[in-house]
Amino acid sequence: MVVIFDPALFREQRPQFADTSKFSDAFLQNCFDEATLICNNTDASMVPYNPVKNINDRQILLYLLTCHIATLATSGQVGSITSATEGSVSAGFYIDQRKGAAWFTQTQCGYTYLQMIQKYKVGGLFVPGAKNH
Repeated sequence: MVVIFDPALFREQRPQFADTSKFSDAFLQNCFDEATLICNNTDASMVPYNPVKNINDRQILLYLLTCHIATLATSGQVGSITSATEGSVSAGFYIDQRKGAAWFTQTQCGYTYLQMIQKYKVGGLFVPGAKNH
């Protein structure tokens, strides 16, 4: 089973994308499609998805990536903010140099994805006879 992107559900979960004139369905769908290039959205994925059994891990991760990609596409920021000044405007940014982490740590959604995907990257718990997707 694959996750089908639902823009209305995504906007409900991520109200910062509620403005349909700024974030069209087509834009969000494209961001979701990009997310599937990072997190496999096929039956071969190591991240389970079976809405019949209420197993939505892959949908959660893909929506986090969609949020991350959409945020980066519209912010113009590169790196995490480390400092800011209001008078005469100044900002400091930091890019995490850990392998693979830098891109994800630029947004809250990306960082959350990075934390949640860890259990699938290092391996999961094998339960003989159990099938979760």
